[in-house]
Amino acid sequence: MSWLLRKFDSLIAAVLAAVCGTGLSQAQAFAQQYLQRLGGHRDEAERAWRAIEQSVGATVDATGQRLAGEAQARFQDLAQAYDAIREAAPLFKPVTLARHLDPELARRVLVDYQPALPLDTASLVYAIAGMLLALILYDLVKWPFAALFRPSRTGYPPGPMRRRDPGGPLR
Repeated sequence: MSWLLRKFDSLIAAVLAAVCGTGLSQAQAFAQQYLQRLGGHRDEAERAWRAIEQSVGATVDATGQRLAGEAQARFQDLAQAYDAIREAAPLFKPVTLARHLDPELARRVLVDYQPALPLDTASLVYAIAGMLLALILYDLVKWPFAALFRPSRTGYPPGPMRRRDPGGPLR
């Protein structure tokens, strides 16, 4: 029975490592697809800002000036996020994306997301990191249970279930 439990434990660890490794390996592909969509939003925001600015022109209309200011601020925010993600080193691109993440935009990217076969170094590093993280977390979760059910070195059950040795003290 012990052999079967060890094999089952190895299987669970391998599956968790594979799932987490595969998931994290997609970080680069997600960052690339997010960047493409963000670039489109940035370009559209710039067109809207320029159009509003052109239509407002030299008028002193407060509403027009406010709209132009909001459109310009939106464009600058998107441009700053786009540039930061695009210029980030490949290994830090997902981290930079997380710092500049627009939740609504990320949700839309996830809806249309196409998984990729990661062959670049950064994706492989993320895959290995995901596998190691899964194995560490799995060991941390199972550790208390393993300690509870592990037999003592004396062969007696752990804890208060120990038997009294007729020839000596409690063991």
